[in-house]
Amino acid sequence: MSQSASLKRCPCPDHDGPNPLPRGEFSPDRKPDGLASWCKACIARGARRRRAADPEKRREADRQRRAANPEKAREDERRRWAANPEKAREAGHRWRAANRERLRARSRRYDDAIRQAAFGHYGRECACCGATENLTIDHVDGSGAAHRTALFGNGDVAGARFWLWLVKNWFPPGFQSLCRPCNASKAQGDCCRLDHRAPIG
Repeated sequence: MSQSASLKRCPCPDHDGPNPLPRGEFSPDRKPDGLASWCKACIARGARRRRAADPEKRREADRQRRAANPEKAREDERRRWAANPEKAREAGHRWRAANRERLRARSRRYDDAIRQAAFGHYGRECACCGATENLTIDHVDGSGAAHRTALFGNGDVAGARFWLWLVKNWFPPGFQSLCRPCNASKAQGDCCRLDHRAPIG
């Protein structure tokens, strides 16, 4: 192939830089020569201008495209971020900084869903006194601290992280719902030592 045959001229009126260009600077197309008319840089610049001129229209078009083919959209995004991980991290930091309250609300909803699943299985009332408030998940055999240390490296880990472990492990046996007072009392021995017959107050 001659030198001239390996080059192609970009007809874009705003083209900046050398012209003609190597054929690799043009995207494949159904044109007779198999390449797009404009070079990749000019096509990208035109797309940026159109987006800037009517950003909401472009965002809506992007939403419709992603909705029509969500798997391709996810793959395109994964490929784009993999090609530029530093840019991906910066974009993630900016998004989280701008959406802190949204993230907190989503985290609360997620934690509540996990909690509802755990107590829906092990019971929504204390297995000892019947209380329905301030519930915890108790290790029936009293091995809670040792088990949590083995799982998380910390025997004090509780709440959503432990409830998630229960859900992911299909609610294994050996656990029960206890209210915090009964659980705290049981932690000092083999069973709850509170006298639930005693009048309150």
